[in-house]
Amino acid sequence: DALRLLELMKVLSRDGVQNIKPDDGCYNSILSHLARSPAEDTASQALRVVRRMKEDLGQISTASLNSAINTCSQTPQRASPIARFKAVEIAFQIFQLGRESKSCDAVTFGLMIRTCIKLTDDDDTIFKLVEPLFKLCAKAGLVGNLVMREIGPLKKSLITNEQLPKEWTINAKDC
Repeated sequence: DALRLLELMKVLSRDGVQNIKPDDGCYNSILSHLARSPAEDTASQALRVVRRMKEDLGQISTASLNSAINTCSQTPQRASPIARFKAVEIAFQIFQLGRESKSCDAVTFGLMIRTCIKLTDDDDTIFKLVEPLFKLCAKAGLVGNLVMREIGPLKKSLITNEQLPKEWTINAKDC
């Protein structure tokens, strides 16, 4: 278990072993591997890793936040509706932890939107999940290419003008 390896690294560091302390790269590596796993419970594992990262390092990096949300989005389509719902719910918990750490970027919002659309079957529910995310994203000036790609068919319901207001995209680095 990867979390046990992190714990072992912390113990060795406390015992004076030089250069053996988990850092952002360690957590991100674990999350990247989880995203490639075919297991249905990787979202809950990603949440454990992110919580541990916040506990150990005091914050969640943007890269690790995005890897954790991506892990949720990779919950298999063959998973039960309950497992897919749980993955969406966990993605929102991870997203909230990222907001508390001020780690969200345009990719974060795009991945959240992807997770909601990919793992939710009902169009009304998708819209109810995506609309507030999109509004938060626009307010933060983080509507970038990934967000625009992911909203796809919802675009006409979310955007009334052909041209996006500049303040919606001003902080997006993926434009």
